[in-house]
Amino acid sequence: MVNNTKFVIRLKKIPEAILNMGNMERIRSLAPWFILTVGGIFILFMVVSDMNFSNLMNDRGNIGEISGDKVTVQEFETYYQDYLQQLKQSGQEPDMTNESMFREQAWERFVQGKIVEAAYKKYGITVSDDEVRNVILGDNPPEYLKSQFMDSSGVFKRAEYEAAIKDPRNKQNIVMVENAVRQQILGEKLQAIVGAGVVVTDADIRRKFVDQELKLSAEYALLDLNVYPDSTIKPSDDELKDFYSKNSYLYKQEASRKLKFVTLKIVPSAKDSNAVMTLLNNVVKKIKADTINTFQSFVESQSESPYSKDTLSVNMVPAGLMANIAEIKGGEVIGPVAGEGEFGIYKISSVVEGTDPFARAAHILLPKTENDKADLDAATKLYEELKGGRNFEATAKELSKDPGSAARGGDLGWFGKGAMVKPFEDACFNGPVGQIQAPVKTDYGYHIIKVLDRSSKKLVVEKIVKKLNYSPESMTLVRRDAEDLLKLAKSEGLEKAAKSKNLEMQESTPFTEEVAAVPGLGYSRNLVAFAFKEGLNDFSPVSSVGDQFVVAQITEVNEAGVKKFDAVKEDVTGGVIRQKKYAMALEVMNGVKAKIGNDLAKAPSFDKNIRFGTADSFTVAGNIPSLGMDYAFSYAATKAELNKVTGPVKGMRGYYLMIVKMRQNFDEQKFLAQRNTIRDQILGERRQAAFQQWMETMKKEANVKYFPQN
Repeated sequence: MVNNTKFVIRLKKIPEAILNMGNMERIRSLAPWFILTVGGIFILFMVVSDMNFSNLMNDRGNIGEISGDKVTVQEFETYYQDYLQQLKQSGQEPDMTNESMFREQAWERFVQGKIVEAAYKKYGITVSDDEVRNVILGDNPPEYLKSQFMDSSGVFKRAEYEAAIKDPRNKQNIVMVENAVRQQILGEKLQAIVGAGVVVTDADIRRKFVDQELKLSAEYALLDLNVYPDSTIKPSDDELKDFYSKNSYLYKQEASRKLKFVTLKIVPSAKDSNAVMTLLNNVVKKIKADTINTFQSFVESQSESPYSKDTLSVNMVPAGLMANIAEIKGGEVIGPVAGEGEFGIYKISSVVEGTDPFARAAHILLPKTENDKADLDAATKLYEELKGGRNFEATAKELSKDPGSAARGGDLGWFGKGAMVKPFEDACFNGPVGQIQAPVKTDYGYHIIKVLDRSSKKLVVEKIVKKLNYSPESMTLVRRDAEDLLKLAKSEGLEKAAKSKNLEMQESTPFTEEVAAVPGLGYSRNLVAFAFKEGLNDFSPVSSVGDQFVVAQITEVNEAGVKKFDAVKEDVTGGVIRQKKYAMALEVMNGVKAKIGNDLAKAPSFDKNIRFGTADSFTVAGNIPSLGMDYAFSYAATKAELNKVTGPVKGMRGYYLMIVKMRQNFDEQKFLAQRNTIRDQILGERRQAAFQQWMETMKKEANVKYFPQN
């Protein structure tokens, strides 16, 4: 008798992003993403950002337009929440400090979904129930279903699969699967229509086969352009301008902009920290007073991270938990303890001895100069002062040239063997704990080290975690600071204003209008749009980018066209020099070819700059032994007469003379065996490219508009 219980379990392993969609509209919105997963059709998750939706009720409650149709805030917000849920179900926990980026990604998916739906209607694409059943119950069901019914040898257990499909307990899941399959078929039909004009000829297939399979061997003589120093070639101004004129296409530029900007990071305030601490202190009291519920039950009800029991080496434990590690015992509940961007309550299940030792040390680094004796004398003098009672932490903050640890009084935290340079490591793992050691020399200078602790203990812990997030109030205060900075920058200049507030001004590299990110800053569609709308030296409104506010100013405006000669003169000079080198090499190789007969090995005797070599068993599309990738060389080898000097051939590195010693005959049988596979490969690549191009065209025709807010 068949045990149907396991079939229920197995069907629940269908991707959660499918099983958790509640109705056809939500399945339809998932379609492009699903098809990408199972068919490699749709291109999604386009990287765009910084649509700030904090004030979405502008424009009468609409967030954008697609083909003239308004998209309401409510409609998109529902979609956005579904999108976040899908990310979580797929194992991605969204970092909401970059919420604007996630909203932009969701908006891009939303737009593509609308375009696909419109295309289904336009082309009359439908899918019957029989088509869906034929996929699910056909000879080759979807892989994500089949994979749940494979035995240990990889054989598909068809009978169990069909029993699970018919099991009434799986009815809801099967409905989800049917809807997802329907979307897959719709997508495949749309792709077939979009790619209907894509053709693959027999010549295309043969060329691909030759590039991948045809083996060749050759001798060669190479005159590498690098044998001619650039400094020996002096192009005239007329030569440079002539090259620039004839090759102006090389120096075309898209419109681009540069920004200088100052960022103000939004960080949790002391008030935010205290709120989390108060909450967790109350949880600790409940845990200690509760004699019935397990710690795990508190994790499941209170923690922002799922329950787990972890074994942590001392270098992985928060500093607050390690402060009194010698006194920590199994069964204790400790906390709240500050961690990286979070607070935690830890239950110590047990304390065990590990095999790997760890050390915690502090140091003061005195950098090396050209006078080692003076360096050692200075380090020794300071060492004696510290032994005499000078405060180590205060001295580290004042004198140490290791900025990271200096701010913490020299404390480097916990580290294992291999993490530090050998002399430093030896002092930390062999020296006495709690004593200041004599100066230790490394490549960085002299270190005065104090070993704070050593341990090989490991803690087996369970924990309750609360993330430390900034509150709206903290965000408002930072925005207010940014507004003050903007006002000051308009009157005194951005750099001076930044310095007055101990902030750093940065400058981007040039970027184009199509990008969604400002180099050096991050995803910020608003700032990109601003840069191309406003003029040189204009200031942007305060913008949010991730977890920071930004004040920016346009510092460079380049319009589309050919770059001016003076701006590319250095590149032009390089082009002319390379052109002259090729001419010099060609003249030499023509002369050598006339002298060597059919013996390439003689070539170096006529010019010492020529290198003779062999390349065995290479393909047109593959790497050439001792030469690397050079399609000009390998393609010439497919056309050359066997056992006869060919060339000179202009390659990537210089000019070649070659003798093709072996070229396999075209294997018609092997070609016929691979023909369909190669055709499908080329067809898939071209249809994919056609679909991407179609999607971009449709998006432009849809005249998509969005209404970003600051």
